[in-house]
Amino acid sequence: MRRDPRAAAGGEAPYEYAAFRHRFDVAVRFADIDSLRHVNNKAYLTFLEDARVDYMHNILSLDTRALDIPYVIAHLEIDYRAPAYYGDLITVLTRCTRIGNKSYTLSSLLYRGFSPAADPPARTIGPRAELDTRAAAPAPEAGVATLIARAAVVLVTVDRAGRPAPNDPAAVTAILDYEREPPPHPVPPLA
Repeated sequence: MRRDPRAAAGGEAPYEYAAFRHRFDVAVRFADIDSLRHVNNKAYLTFLEDARVDYMHNILSLDTRALDIPYVIAHLEIDYRAPAYYGDLITVLTRCTRIGNKSYTLSSLLYRGFSPAADPPARTIGPRAELDTRAAAPAPEAGVATLIARAAVVLVTVDRAGRPAPNDPAAVTAILDYEREPPPHPVPPLA
């Protein structure tokens, strides 16, 4: 690990809620649902991609509309914690947790029911429906967020020919500057 953008500010763990600055909200569509009536695993890839592109567009000023994105995914992992359902609003919090010579690692937390005006999100794990009977279980309390997934993606910088290339120093500086600032949303620790 060459650089952790938050190391100078206390060396937080990659998934510490208080360390995440970038927020992206996405509504669950009917097309995201599977036969068990919850969000299919493939939809999480799209949620993460949308948040990642928004991060790159806003922090690195990349022209994502021109599809001029000099990165490819080398590794992606998702740790599913709880289901999400049609109509839920999913909040994806993203931060850069590692900068290498030719790569970046972005870590994400995905929440259902996250509200910046509400009390700090509480971590609750468990399905909202019984899979055997498909009987509805009680809905989460209002103002309580559920951590539904954690993810990490390693992006490798590439040149126009698609070969690995050194990270752009301006991009490294932009990420480091962005990640050093305090998050704009409330950041009390998870209960």
